Amino acid sequence: MDGAAVSAAEVEAIASLPSREELYAHIAAAINGVAQGLATAIAGVPRGLAQVTQAVADQKEAASHQLMRPERRRVTKTFGWEGPGPFERKLTWLLLAKRSLRL
Repeated sequence: MDGAAVSAAEVEAIASLPSREELYAHIAAAINGVAQGLATAIAGVPRGLAQVTQAVADQKEAASHQLMRPERRRVTKTFGWEGPGPFERKLTWLLLAKRSLRL
Protein backbone atom coordinates (compact mmCIF):
# COMPACT_ATOMS: atom_id res chain seq x y z
CA MET A 1 0.00 0.00 0.00
CA ASP A 2 1.31 3.38 -0.96
CA GLY A 3 4.27 1.63 -2.58
CA ALA A 4 5.11 -0.44 0.52
CA ALA A 5 5.28 -4.21 0.52
CA VAL A 6 2.33 -5.96 2.15
CA SER A 7 2.61 -9.33 3.85
CA ALA A 8 0.25 -12.24 3.25
CA ALA A 9 -1.30 -11.82 6.73
CA GLU A 10 -2.08 -8.17 5.99
CA VAL A 11 -3.66 -9.11 2.65
CA GLU A 12 -5.87 -11.70 4.41
CA ALA A 13 -6.86 -9.12 7.06
CA ILE A 14 -7.81 -6.59 4.38
CA ALA A 15 -9.73 -9.25 2.44
CA SER A 16 -11.75 -10.21 5.52
CA LEU A 17 -13.02 -6.64 6.03
CA PRO A 18 -16.71 -6.12 5.11
CA SER A 19 -17.57 -4.28 1.94
CA ARG A 20 -18.72 -0.67 1.88
CA GLU A 21 -22.35 -1.77 1.32
CA GLU A 22 -22.20 -4.10 4.32
CA LEU A 23 -20.83 -1.30 6.51
CA TYR A 24 -23.64 1.01 5.34
CA ALA A 25 -26.16 -1.73 6.15
CA HIS A 26 -24.73 -2.14 9.67
CA ILE A 27 -24.91 1.62 10.28
CA ALA A 28 -28.47 1.81 8.95
CA ALA A 29 -29.53 -1.12 11.16
CA ALA A 30 -28.02 0.55 14.23
CA ILE A 31 -29.82 3.83 13.48
CA ASN A 32 -33.08 1.97 12.82
CA GLY A 33 -32.73 0.07 16.10
CA VAL A 34 -32.34 3.29 18.07
CA ALA A 35 -35.31 4.88 16.30
CA GLN A 36 -37.46 1.79 16.84
CA GLY A 37 -36.56 1.67 20.53
CA LEU A 38 -37.42 5.33 20.92
CA ALA A 39 -40.76 4.86 19.14
CA THR A 40 -41.60 1.87 21.35
CA ALA A 41 -40.76 3.83 24.50
CA ILE A 42 -42.83 6.81 23.40
CA ALA A 43 -45.80 4.59 22.49
CA GLY A 44 -45.57 2.85 25.85
CA VAL A 45 -46.54 5.96 27.80
CA PRO A 46 -50.10 6.34 26.42
CA ARG A 47 -50.55 2.56 26.40
CA GLY A 48 -49.64 2.40 30.08
CA LEU A 49 -51.94 5.32 30.85
CA ALA A 50 -54.79 3.59 29.04
CA GLN A 51 -54.18 0.35 30.96
CA VAL A 52 -54.14 2.16 34.30
CA THR A 53 -57.30 4.10 33.40
CA GLN A 54 -59.07 0.88 32.42
CA ALA A 55 -57.97 -0.81 35.65
CA VAL A 56 -59.35 2.08 37.73
CA ALA A 57 -62.63 1.98 35.78
CA ASP A 58 -62.89 -1.78 36.34
CA GLN A 59 -62.26 -1.35 40.06
CA LYS A 60 -64.91 1.36 40.34
CA GLU A 61 -67.40 -0.76 38.41
CA ALA A 62 -66.72 -3.77 40.65
CA ALA A 63 -67.14 -1.60 43.76
CA SER A 64 -70.43 -0.15 42.47
CA HIS A 65 -71.80 -3.61 41.75
CA GLN A 66 -71.00 -4.71 45.29
CA LEU A 67 -72.88 -1.71 46.72
CA MET A 68 -76.01 -2.20 44.58
CA ARG A 69 -79.12 -3.75 45.97
CA PRO A 70 -79.54 -7.43 44.98
CA GLU A 71 -82.59 -6.79 42.75
CA ARG A 72 -80.71 -4.07 40.81
CA ARG A 73 -77.69 -6.31 40.53
CA ARG A 74 -79.91 -8.88 38.80
CA VAL A 75 -81.14 -6.29 36.31
CA THR A 76 -77.58 -5.22 35.57
CA LYS A 77 -76.45 -8.79 35.06
CA THR A 78 -79.43 -9.69 32.88
CA PHE A 79 -79.84 -6.59 30.73
CA GLY A 80 -76.43 -4.95 31.00
CA TRP A 81 -77.66 -1.63 32.39
CA GLU A 82 -78.12 -0.29 35.89
CA GLY A 83 -81.59 1.14 35.56
CA PRO A 84 -83.07 4.27 34.08
CA GLY A 85 -80.92 7.36 33.98
CA PRO A 86 -82.14 10.96 33.99
CA PHE A 87 -82.93 10.91 30.27
CA GLU A 88 -85.03 7.75 30.53
CA ARG A 89 -86.88 9.09 33.60
CA LYS A 90 -87.69 12.36 31.81
CA LEU A 91 -88.82 10.52 28.69
CA THR A 92 -91.08 8.26 30.77
CA TRP A 93 -92.53 11.28 32.54
CA LEU A 94 -93.22 13.01 29.19
CA LEU A 95 -94.90 9.92 27.74
CA LEU A 96 -97.09 9.53 30.83
CA ALA A 97 -98.03 13.23 30.71
CA LYS A 98 -98.90 12.97 27.02
CA ARG A 99 -101.01 9.90 27.65
CA SER A 100 -102.86 11.56 30.55
CA LEU A 101 -103.69 14.62 28.40
CA ARG A 102 -105.46 12.43 25.83
CA LEU A 103 -107.92 11.18 28.41
